Amino acid sequence: MLAIAFESVVKLIAFLIVALFVLFGLSGGPGALLSQFQSDPQLTGILSFDPMQPVWPSTIIISAIAFLCLPQAFHVAVVENEAPVHTRTAAWLYPAYLALFSLLILPIAAAGLTRFGAMMDPDTYVISLPIAADPAGHFKFLRVWSVKFLHPRGRTRDC
Repeated sequence: MLAIAFESVVKLIAFLIVALFVLFGLSGGPGALLSQFQSDPQLTGILSFDPMQPVWPSTIIISAIAFLCLPQAFHVAVVENEAPVHTRTAAWLYPAYLALFSLLILPIAAAGLTRFGAMMDPDTYVISLPIAADPAGHFKFLRVWSVKFLHPRGRTRDC
């Protein structure tokens, strides 16, 4: 259970870092992003919600089925659920986790659509946007991080 919780926290932190980078580094802040949403007709579809569209019931049903079929979700819901307190905590924590991910994906999707359009798969925006902004920056970050945390002395001559 602790491994799944740790993985979820790492994913959330990574998404938060990329969303903040996109929001403030690429888009120029929340105001500029909102003006992008209003001016670009392709982005207005992201914020529109029409529950009468036929895609919504099928999406909800598929999501519910996928939640039960995912090995981690099944493990947490069935195997690791030892006490009713766990269920009560999961009843508010898991929807909050999903809502936070949904909020974080909005600036990433908007920046990806404006920067790449239809030429790139939206599933790759989280990786592609920072790389497109500064291709060498990732290698610098990984190099400094690996030297700081993985090297026994914490630094080398060429750092």
